[in-house]
Amino acid sequence: MNLKAKFTDNKGLASYKVDIHYAGDGHSHSHSLVQNTINLRQYSEGHEDPYNLNKVVQISGTTHNLDWKKDKIEIMIPAEVKHGEYHLHISVLDKSGNIAEHVSQILIEEEGDEHDH
Repeated sequence: MNLKAKFTDNKGLASYKVDIHYAGDGHSHSHSLVQNTINLRQYSEGHEDPYNLNKVVQISGTTHNLDWKKDKIEIMIPAEVKHGEYHLHISVLDKSGNIAEHVSQILIEEEGDEHDH
């Protein structure tokens, strides 16, 4: 997966976070972060562990071009990962403490599986 993004802020950037997590069983970002964390914990009990990545990268300046290699973010998804929907959640923090967020859906499935777009 290759992701490109450009972060800007008029006063200065502080960090960004990349979070990829399982989105099945009714998980959404319409509720609070605490509720989502509880849902993921409840799901994990007694089930195979879904893939999860959580990486925070410190940045500075007023502009940052996200670069997986330069920012040392490795995404190694194991072949036996639980198939289904995942969220790619990116949040950017500026020096004033403001946060901007974006969530995209990712579908992990076996090669050859048919699906609707």
